[in-house]
Amino acid sequence: MFGIKAKKAGRKILQATVEGFRSCAEILGSITRSDSYLSKTYKTPESKRRALRAKYEAEVDKGFSLTRTVIDNLVTWISGNGVNVSLTSKEDTKFKTLQDDIKRFLEYNKLYSSGFQNHVRNGLFDSEVALDLTKTKHILFNRDYVRVKYLRKDLYKYETVLSPEDKETVIQLKWKNEKGGKEQSLDYKNFQLVNFGKNPKLGNILPDLDRLDEILEKFANSNNLFGIPTPVGKTSTIEDAEATIQLIMTPLKRDEEGNEIPDGDPNWEPGQMMISPVEWKFLEPSGAGAESFLKEFNVRIQKVSGASGTPIHLLGFISLFGTNAGAESTLEQINTAITGIREIWKENLYELIIKAMLLQGYSIEFLEEAGISINLPFATMIQLQMIATYWLPLYQEGLIDRDTMIEMFPGVDPEVIKERLEAEGEKKNQAAESDFSNQNQDPNQQTTKQKAGTKEKMNHLAAA
Repeated sequence: MFGIKAKKAGRKILQATVEGFRSCAEILGSITRSDSYLSKTYKTPESKRRALRAKYEAEVDKGFSLTRTVIDNLVTWISGNGVNVSLTSKEDTKFKTLQDDIKRFLEYNKLYSSGFQNHVRNGLFDSEVALDLTKTKHILFNRDYVRVKYLRKDLYKYETVLSPEDKETVIQLKWKNEKGGKEQSLDYKNFQLVNFGKNPKLGNILPDLDRLDEILEKFANSNNLFGIPTPVGKTSTIEDAEATIQLIMTPLKRDEEGNEIPDGDPNWEPGQMMISPVEWKFLEPSGAGAESFLKEFNVRIQKVSGASGTPIHLLGFISLFGTNAGAESTLEQINTAITGIREIWKENLYELIIKAMLLQGYSIEFLEEAGISINLPFATMIQLQMIATYWLPLYQEGLIDRDTMIEMFPGVDPEVIKERLEAEGEKKNQAAESDFSNQNQDPNQQTTKQKAGTKEKMNHLAAA
């Protein structure tokens, strides 16, 4: 093998060969054992929060390629089709104003759509979400409403004050204003703190996300190295080797027209004819070591899939997905990962709406009587099949009421559906009463159309 550094004959040729092997080892070492072979460790919750945000925004070199995909998938599954709020009380007229205020609160704060998704995303970043509730006037609609403002933990650096009676209940948030250093605080009725634990959900797989990007980069580098055939020459004497090396490495001095070339290319390159006392072969390294990259990648991507609850094919690696049986259990994997988080959000959304309506001027007794119910519908084919297979027969048999059935449907506003059904029912009742009164009229006073209709109904009854 002839290295670039080989310029002299004799032992210097051997020395160049040794240096060539050493250089090759350094190249291979950079592929397999880099300075970051052991991925960065994220030891504190704060470092994990910062890393997740930085990777999501692609502000770092490693770990960003999959982080955004994982987080966006989780946000979609957790938030579902937005927040649905319904009232269990049957006294619709009494609570009509409350319904309108809740609907306006959800719309103005975009809790039906992007606003709620942003809160869910921040919860994945920080493992908690602090929401400031302030009664103000809407800038566009010029109407009083309760605004929900997100307090980012690493910016506000707020502290929590626990209740003396209940150490799990936060009764106050305190922080210092960055400009004047003045202390600010929020009391229990003016904030909602959604907590998911000490560490972010994805905090434990940050090293794996880093390593996956490293593996892909090193795998590409190894392909560049192993994918290039290398010319190897065999000579019987060192003199022949020296002469051949000098011939190959000597730059061209002049072009075909005789003009001088300041920095000419080597005299020979693969593909050109050369007569020399050298036996040439083109050899390609096996690249077998790169197989270990693939094995490590497969293990780590499965770990990321399991820890995040994201099916592996939704991360973009369809070839690693299992059989059709695995496809059927995809929803189970997602539900297992997000059920706990969704329940935490439902509980806190209930308290959030209660506090917002208290700021609007409603009493707690009135709100309890109204019976506010929170739902986060998540539309999937399997869920619709479950509704059709299990819940619809129960409704048809009278074992569950209509309102419970309506609230199960994803992607619809239960209150809107109830109002439409009641309006249609009212129309049918009016039509039935009108038809009954027409039947009691004197036949001579009935119109031709009414007579025909009555006669047709009598024929149906007779046939029955």
